[in-house]
Amino acid sequence: MQIKIGVIGITVKGIEDINQEIGLILATPLGSIPHRPEFGSRIPEYLDKPQNVSRTLIIAEAFRALKANSERFTPKQIKLMSASPGGKLVFKITGMPKDTQTDKEVVLSVLADFTQQ
Repeated sequence: MQIKIGVIGITVKGIEDINQEIGLILATPLGSIPHRPEFGSRIPEYLDKPQNVSRTLIIAEAFRALKANSERFTPKQIKLMSASPGGKLVFKITGMPKDTQTDKEVVLSVLADFTQQ
């Protein structure tokens, strides 16, 4: 159970907690946390590239970042559903949670917001 980001006094658990963790991994620039230099993704580097080039790079980097940083979720498929010019990306991520009682794949809608950096 973790504190819900951006809300005072609310916690998240289960799938909602995993969804929040994935959003943090994807939205954190790689190398920006001094004691965890391998945490995060290179997605911010691709935001200003042409969309026909950046889309593939963003999806590949999302896979790499999640496999390297998430101990509680294994991604199977990642789709970039929307990307706003301001830097908000919405991903549809299918995969298996590792720490829950379910043995079924889940589909998450994850927002990675780069407008607040």
